[in-house]
Amino acid sequence: MCARAGCEMLGQPTAKRRCPTCRYATVDWDPATAQPLRRDQATATEAEVEFAELKAQKRLHLIGGCTFLGGFGFDDRLTPRARVDLHFTATEIWVTAARRGLVLQRCAYANAEEIEVSGEARRTGGGFIGGGFGAAGAVEGMAIAAVLNSLTSRTDVRTVIRLREREAELHFFTDQATPAQLEIPLSEVRSLIKRTAHVNAQVQPAESSLASKLIGLGEMRDRGLLTDVEFAAAKADLLNRG
Repeated sequence: MCARAGCEMLGQPTAKRRCPTCRYATVDWDPATAQPLRRDQATATEAEVEFAELKAQKRLHLIGGCTFLGGFGFDDRLTPRARVDLHFTATEIWVTAARRGLVLQRCAYANAEEIEVSGEARRTGGGFIGGGFGAAGAVEGMAIAAVLNSLTSRTDVRTVIRLREREAELHFFTDQATPAQLEIPLSEVRSLIKRTAHVNAQVQPAESSLASKLIGLGEMRDRGLLTDVEFAAAKADLLNRG
């Protein structure tokens, strides 16, 4: 509903994000307090609440100002060319709308396979040499040229971040950091991904071994080699040890 004082639509419900009369941003209304809710409060999901808590605890490492290029297997809310921020915690990667708490994608390290960076940084502009009459003039000219070069030259950073999961692949672009600058913060993320994969590799054989033993007990009971009581006891023993 519209919350702008003086508008004829004040307090009137509307499904639009802006009031059709005054074009003021609409708000959702909390009937319990009779107060308008900010849109992020009214539509926050459980993931966004969890993300807000992590952010408040400062448990996030941020790569901001990215552009999502595309890929496959990503959530419908994440669209190519969207401006996003990448946040890294101890257990997963969060993709949020830039400078907002709207969660667009999550990737647990247990599902991640690799994160890679590539690109280049090119310096453009400048080109002033300097010069003048005599030694003093040459020194002065070179000093001026150095200032002009610093003012007119720039570094174009083109960095692509590739996140590969088991069933998805996402590509992001940033001009805020070079690949070399991202290597240090992302080295810890790579380590977490490898460590999680190593733990999963150790757990999965144990789980499959336990499952095969339970199946074997079931087959022995079906063939009459074990009674129901013996089967239940052997099953309980396996589960207790497993």
